Amino acid sequence: MRFLTISLDKYGVKYNEDKRNGLIGSKKSKKDDKEEVKETVVKDDLTLIEGIDYKAGKLLKTSGVKTYTQLSESSIEDIKNILAKGGSNYANIDPSTWSKQALLAAAGKWAELNDMKFKLVNGESSEEE
Repeated sequence: MRFLTISLDKYGVKYNEDKRNGLIGSKKSKKDDKEEVKETVVKDDLTLIEGIDYKAGKLLKTSGVKTYTQLSESSIEDIKNILAKGGSNYANIDPSTWSKQALLAAAGKWAELNDMKFKLVNGESSEEE
């Protein structure tokens, strides 16, 4: 089959023209777009905190810690108990800096959070002198 020729009936031709011209299909008005933006809920991504991977974040969320504010208000012992449910790999994690990081994230201080994460990853002291 070197050449394939397809013919459309008159309804198919009309449908294609209308589709190209924007007469067919769901088109939202600007009012609908604004309402949709208002309904969008920004979820806190706990994996942005240094030391929280996908599974640890999932453990926290299923235990009720879903936002940066909730994480910053949680005690270290509560977080350790939540992580212990994930198995021995997560029982040994040290969440001592998570509340400080979560406070920075909740306040929107992303530059300071990134500086803190950089210090944690590179083994520098995270305490201010």
